[in-house]
Amino acid sequence: MSSFTYIYLGLFFCHWLGDFTPLSTPRMLAAKAKGSPISIIGLHAVIHAVLMGLFLFLIQVPLVLIFYIIAFEGISHWLIDIVKGKLTLHFSSTLGNSAHNSYWMLFGADQLAHTIVILIIGQWVI
Repeated sequence: MSSFTYIYLGLFFCHWLGDFTPLSTPRMLAAKAKGSPISIIGLHAVIHAVLMGLFLFLIQVPLVLIFYIIAFEGISHWLIDIVKGKLTLHFSSTLGNSAHNSYWMLFGADQLAHTIVILIIGQWVI
């Protein structure tokens, strides 16, 4: 596998760790579901940023670039999760229910937005 592949696998693994493991606490999940409190969503975003920063440090990315990426990842993750939560509340009749297609459409849009951020980060590193 090329270094390109390893970088993206590592970045996506960091995202998975931050969103789909116990690193996302019940309190964070509840905050993300409604878009507030933004401080708890911020803590969740910091976890994502730190995970990516650690990975990038391990693969010897220059420290200055790591700091920019940590800021970009943290702020973008925070904003994406707040917007998704607010949209879920605004359209609560369907978006809060996983039995509806609209729930999965918003979840997919959320993950697509995070994926775009990861792709941008990967391009900065490669």
